[in-house]
Amino acid sequence: MAGPNSPLRWFASLLWHSFWGLPVLMIAAAIGIAFTLLLLDAGGASAWIGSFGYPFALSGGTARELANAFAAVHATFVSLYFSITLLVLTLAAGNLGVRLIDRWIGHGRVRFTIGLLLGSLAWALIALAAVNAGEGEDGYARLTLFTLLVVTLFVISWLAFALHDLGRIIHVDTDITALRMDAVADATPLRRLAATAPAIDWTTGRALAAPRDGYVETIDRLALADRMGEAGGHLKLVVSVGDYVMQGEPLALLASDPLDDGQATALTRAFGIGRFRSGAQGAPFHVNLLVEIAGRALSPAVNDFYTAFACIDGLGPILVAQGQLPQHPQWVADAAGNARVLAVDEPFIRLFRTPLDALRNATAPNPQVAVRLITMLRRASGMIGDAGIRQFLEDQARALADQADTKAGADRDRAAIAAAWDGTAVLRDA
Repeated sequence: MAGPNSPLRWFASLLWHSFWGLPVLMIAAAIGIAFTLLLLDAGGASAWIGSFGYPFALSGGTARELANAFAAVHATFVSLYFSITLLVLTLAAGNLGVRLIDRWIGHGRVRFTIGLLLGSLAWALIALAAVNAGEGEDGYARLTLFTLLVVTLFVISWLAFALHDLGRIIHVDTDITALRMDAVADATPLRRLAATAPAIDWTTGRALAAPRDGYVETIDRLALADRMGEAGGHLKLVVSVGDYVMQGEPLALLASDPLDDGQATALTRAFGIGRFRSGAQGAPFHVNLLVEIAGRALSPAVNDFYTAFACIDGLGPILVAQGQLPQHPQWVADAAGNARVLAVDEPFIRLFRTPLDALRNATAPNPQVAVRLITMLRRASGMIGDAGIRQFLEDQARALADQADTKAGADRDRAAIAAAWDGTAVLRDA
């Protein structure tokens, strides 16, 4: 059975959360419903509905005109929604970043809307082809047409909501909030930790090589621990989720080399390696997106420092949530409770060093934004107990204060930067 973080689950998640996953299922369902209704019409449902008289007693000509109208209306709906979606996403991607497109088109309501529009269009085309294809009253497919009428009225109502919802989805504050919530939710402790840590000489083993180039999407630590438990060995991870690896580079170290080549190669299946960065990476992807949005907002072409403020505010809870996780070396146990897999050391620093360095360079020329980031680093540091993380955040704040002070053009700005740094120093000593 696949583990919760296994590459199989990751692949299934990619299929389900892809742009066409839900729409394809809805199109298939609509086709099935349409053919079921046609069978009912052929079985007498069309004649039975016609027996009620006006407005249900459609003639053959009226039924064909109605079917043609439904096909044209639903084709127009599909064209309209796709056109507006393409326009809106193009404009938003230019201002916020193209990597957000994957989140936008993967949104549940957007995919449902696409599935609804395409499914109803397929339904309408089937009805158009079937109307008056039979003989007599049964050929008018009245049940299919009147049911499609109800669906069309629902689609009209839904489309009004969907267009408004599309605008809300790409709103920058909505994106920042969603990224913050996803990254905070990703801050979960490792499962099935061992009570004791064995002393292992890692120099006597060998490296587990990456089978291909790409970004590490997932690592199924439980599967690795169970496999090492069966082999009687130990494994040390040297990569984290979000890292880029080249084919042949080490993913982990095997102590005492308990596996043959085939068994070692099989272990690499516990590592999901994707071709590009995606939301499956969790916090590393979300943090980088926040920094990218802030960097774009601070560029001369956009000059939107309020968006940068929002990104920094969103980064604070992520720092706290990730910083409150254990940072010391942790061993994941096998099913019998024996320590088998050593997790990567200092996950917090590995996660935030590069994004914070990039954010520092982007915010340093803007004193107000730099003060905001220094203050947020101070606030986050005060809520984290790990001394190593606190020192790391202090170093980041100190580097930003020095760089911003150098770029500041007014004494007032330098004083604000110094006051923000003094607040960091006071909290550190408290």
